[in-house]
Amino acid sequence: MNSTTVQGVKLFSSVKIRHEELNPSSSFSRGIGQALSSSHLTGELLEDLIGDSAQEFVYAFYLDCHLEVIGIAQIALGSSTEALVSNKAVFQHALLCNADNIIVGHNHPTGNLNFSNNDVRTFHRLEKAGKLLGIKVLDFLVVSDCNYHSIQECHQA
Repeated sequence: MNSTTVQGVKLFSSVKIRHEELNPSSSFSRGIGQALSSSHLTGELLEDLIGDSAQEFVYAFYLDCHLEVIGIAQIALGSSTEALVSNKAVFQHALLCNADNIIVGHNHPTGNLNFSNNDVRTFHRLEKAGKLLGIKVLDFLVVSDCNYHSIQECHQA
């Protein structure tokens, strides 16, 4: 990108570069441009990135209309038991990178893959906010070091 690029794209680009600098060998850094057409692919990326963390991290994957990743951002960092997710943090990045879709994921340091009541409320709150902005929240995942759980797969079962 050159210096004439709009400010929003510059900011988004810095988010992408920041994450690649954190761990250039992970599959996460190679997630940009990848199509995330299943929760399995997203779950694997999140497991590699935050699955074994002692703190709760929340990440969002920003997708275009073809479900290709155009941005990835850390949305929140919490304690060993919770992280607060704000609509503003999630959708700020979505608007800056012109995302059509979002997938949000976080880890549970305890290894428990069950969704908490707060997880379910957060997903529905993000879905509702996304509808107002014309951005679809496709899924909400929880991961551990070796597995994941998708809220959409739970609703389909």
